[in-house]
Amino acid sequence: MREMIKLMIGFAPWIAFMIIAGHSLFRLEVGLIVAAALTVLMSFLKIHRGSIVLAGYFFFGVALIMVLGLKNMWFIQHIGLLANGTLLFFTIFGMLIGKPFTEEYAKDGLSEEACRSGEFVRKVYISTTLWLLIFLLNFCLEDIAQTFPEVPKYVFKIINYAILLGGVVATRMMTYIWRRNK
Repeated sequence: MREMIKLMIGFAPWIAFMIIAGHSLFRLEVGLIVAAALTVLMSFLKIHRGSIVLAGYFFFGVALIMVLGLKNMWFIQHIGLLANGTLLFFTIFGMLIGKPFTEEYAKDGLSEEACRSGEFVRKVYISTTLWLLIFLLNFCLEDIAQTFPEVPKYVFKIINYAILLGGVVATRMMTYIWRRNK
């Protein structure tokens, strides 16, 4: 249960943004400000780590400029796609440079020796790949939502939340199984 809470806390800026940013420019601006502030605060407190914190700095920094500063309508209209694309890109980038984002969270409470083991590395890449697929699914879902504007937005929101919740549950189940099989 502790791992699931840590994972949710790690995504707090993104979750806050999803919940706050609504169907008005004001809510979008507030959501961006809250998410950016949470990213900085959580990074400073070492709660938010790895490539996901870099994704937060990049996305929320650019979004603050494009939305609050420039009121760029193209960016505003595609913000969901851009957010999911940023998470997807930074997840792939982290894996390519040998720093999958789940590694930073999985290390908690483990010895240096355990963190260097091949089994640990394999498990970290498996869990990060799961999240890569979740971000890819949500990216595609957002693209489909923009392609079919006649479908109510709440349908896509429900699917998006279900995918994210499924990822949290799957991560928790993998962690439980891996720790049980030691």
